[in-house]
Amino acid sequence: IISGLRLLIQAIKIRQSAESILLMGIFPRRNQEERVATLNEQMVQLTGDENIVYTNPGIGLLNDSGKIEEKFFTDGLHPNKKGYDLIGKALKPYLVVKEGKK
Repeated sequence: IISGLRLLIQAIKIRQSAESILLMGIFPRRNQEERVATLNEQMVQLTGDENIVYTNPGIGLLNDSGKIEEKFFTDGLHPNKKGYDLIGKALKPYLVVKEGKK
């Protein structure tokens, strides 16, 4: 996964060199929290190596013990409205609305 992301980032930089890249962490899922956390840690390292921005809005979907907070999910994988609202709030600082668009 990380090797694939590295290649994708490099391809974007070649084709869209003036654009900024925001890499988002993988959202947590039931019974895969540890694996997802490990991948997200590797993504943090990758963004440092590639000098791009990283955010992990999915961290807010976890409880204090690092497991998914069930109230934010419909099935342990897909966030529900509350979960997406939380994700949206976490992403808002990274998003820019162009004039004339909503």
